[in-house]
Amino acid sequence: MVSYTWTGSVNDDASNSGNWSPTGVPANGDDAIFDASSTGNCTWNIPVVGNIRIESTFPHFLDMSANAEIETG
Repeated sequence: MVSYTWTGSVNDDASNSGNWSPTGVPANGDDAIFDASSTGNCTWNIPVVGNIRIESTFPHFLDMSANAEIETG
């Protein structure tokens, strides 16, 4: 399991590995974290991952095009 933090530094495409830290795309069992460190919106176009955490400090939009269980914090 890896925890990936959304940066959005390339574009808004969740399947672009350059938009995540560490570089890569979250997969089954991984965590996707959205917090104040992001620089842009996210269009979610990848399969469901382990957990998606959206911090209250996330200042952008997250467009979900796939079903996911979302944990807010």
